[in-house]
Amino acid sequence: MAALQNFLQRIANHPVLSFNKHYYTFLTAKQWEFQSAKKEGTGIITRLTDSFHSRSAALLIKNRTPEFNDITNYIYAFGEKLYTIEQTSQRIVKEECDLLTELNDWGPIFTLWSNSEENLNGALSAMAKSVEKCYAGLQELVDATDVNFGNRVKEYILYAEAIKGVLRKRDAIQMEYDMILEELNRKKEEKEQANEDVLKLSRQVEVLNDKATCANADLKADLERWHKDKRVDFHELFVGMADRQITYCQKCLEAWEEAIPTIQKSDLDSAEIPPPHSSTN
Repeated sequence: MAALQNFLQRIANHPVLSFNKHYYTFLTAKQWEFQSAKKEGTGIITRLTDSFHSRSAALLIKNRTPEFNDITNYIYAFGEKLYTIEQTSQRIVKEECDLLTELNDWGPIFTLWSNSEENLNGALSAMAKSVEKCYAGLQELVDATDVNFGNRVKEYILYAEAIKGVLRKRDAIQMEYDMILEELNRKKEEKEQANEDVLKLSRQVEVLNDKATCANADLKADLERWHKDKRVDFHELFVGMADRQITYCQKCLEAWEEAIPTIQKSDLDSAEIPPPHSSTN
């Protein structure tokens, strides 16, 4: 639910998407209205066709501007780094879960041991309590990492994939414009062709040029807003992760510092106990 709330809040902050009718329907429609709206959406064949067209355009386009080449390269490199961060985070969480299992075993062991060792009862009980506190702190860290770090990284992986899709659609618009413009130039060179074809192609070129210009401007504006949000989010993401690690280490340090006096007292008590005398015949 937190991820959904975050997603809806981002749409609400967008100057264009916040007025989208589908967004309004999602927020306000009743159950039967929502089901009816879902049926009005595009079918699977249409979505597959659009996806294939967009992906093929990204491969076939010849005259992509250097600016959008840089954007495309950045998004793909950013996506790869996010996958690396996600995999690294998962390995860290796995190691922490393994440590949780060990700590969960150690606590009862120290408790049982203290019951069988009268002289070491205080020290072993203190160690058991310290282990339990470390376990509780580590459990909080693992849960917080999954919610506050892992989910946020997955969110930005989806954002990167969405931007890739937008870039592919933008390439499809430019490729269509380039093809019509090329056809128009070819028609102009063929004297035997009627002027009607040239006028028709000219109108198509104007429409597609306006469409491509709007698409470029909208994409650059959205990317500028996205970069601002991304810088803030990733600053909070990594600072929050560092703070949680520091808090966990402080809890463990405090737990063992509380146990040290009891352990030292047990050592002194053990030293004061006289050794048993051997009996003589």
